[in-house]
Amino acid sequence: CPTSSHLSLDMKVLKVEEVLSKGEGERASVRLILEDADDVWTLYNLLEVDDEIRASTTRKVAADQGSVSGSTEKRRVTLTLQATKVEYDGINASVRVSGRNVSSNQFVSLGAYHTTEISRGDVTVTKSGWDAGHREALTAKRKGGDIVAVLLTEEGGTYRARAYALSGSLSRHIASVDASRPKSDVGRDKARDKFIAQLRKALLETVEWDTCRCIALCGADIQETEKKLSALSTSSSSSKSSSLKKSRSSSRAKADGGG
Repeated sequence: CPTSSHLSLDMKVLKVEEVLSKGEGERASVRLILEDADDVWTLYNLLEVDDEIRASTTRKVAADQGSVSGSTEKRRVTLTLQATKVEYDGINASVRVSGRNVSSNQFVSLGAYHTTEISRGDVTVTKSGWDAGHREALTAKRKGGDIVAVLLTEEGGTYRARAYALSGSLSRHIASVDASRPKSDVGRDKARDKFIAQLRKALLETVEWDTCRCIALCGADIQETEKKLSALSTSSSSSKSSSLKKSRSSSRAKADGGG
């Protein structure tokens, strides 16, 4: 049985609470608390086929006695899956793991297949060996906060915006906005105003404002877009609108200062 030890890792968000026997080629487990998209990306890079992951998930199981015969209900259960497939979902910042249940559970039989999607919470990963790359992924320092880059284009008859959250190790597509662009000048200003309002709404809903350092606008008519985004933010009293205005102002100040 491997010796238990405690390791304090110098990471800003990802918390490793316990590491069992860190030697290469030796079976060991690490417990992770996933709090943000960078943590999920780290988990994805750690996981390989045949690794075991223990996490809370939902599963359809037979209903309790007294229910209609053959009926099922969804229950939250904690399973340990031996991974057969690992996928990363960049839009939702989650990891999808498929595999066989290898732990005893009153609702799910041993060997039963299950797929779970993990984006936050407490997980335990067990590997037959933790090599130098795995340990580096756990201990890598991150730069604090995201930069959100918004790419603005006009393609054919469509206004397009694509927003990406950029961190020290990860680029994530977080939002897309498309709107029709009138062929004639009539109604074009109104259409663009509607497009910018949709962009503002998407940014307010998808940006993690607690960690966002700035928003950078790139592409067509960015000065006009900036002015209208600023006007929309000023007209709203919400804290997120204020954050949007400050983030954009910070981005422009850095650009003007050559920083």
